Amino acid sequence: MEFDLSRVLDALPAMVWIALPDGQLELVNRSWSEYTGLGLDEARGAEWQTAAHPDDLPALLERWQSILASGQPGEMDARVRRFDGQYRRVRVQCSPMLENAGRIIKWCGTVTDVEDFRRAEETLRRRELDFQLIVDSIP
Repeated sequence: MEFDLSRVLDALPAMVWIALPDGQLELVNRSWSEYTGLGLDEARGAEWQTAAHPDDLPALLERWQSILASGQPGEMDARVRRFDGQYRRVRVQCSPMLENAGRIIKWCGTVTDVEDFRRAEETLRRRELDFQLIVDSIP
């Protein structure tokens, strides 16, 4: 069965990307483009870095280089600019695609917006702290 990889990736509801062995971005799917507002040509190579928050970019690149050097699956967190200009926290997960001999031929990854989840966690933490303060103040 023959299929067009980019059409398959575009059909996925998640933000997906594929990079070359050296880490240069080769392909992003429609979900990623719609989220960031960057098309494939605007994201190819190292251009995707324009979507990362400038304060997060050095640590993100350092983590990406360490994943590339290890050749092992990994994950990273950073703020990424959405199509509307708002920066949101995302989690990037990636894994190497290996040929039969074990050499890395591509990197495949997903990007998940975790901003709402992190905000909910923080709200829950604050409520737990407030509750604990109330309980501790009861004689």
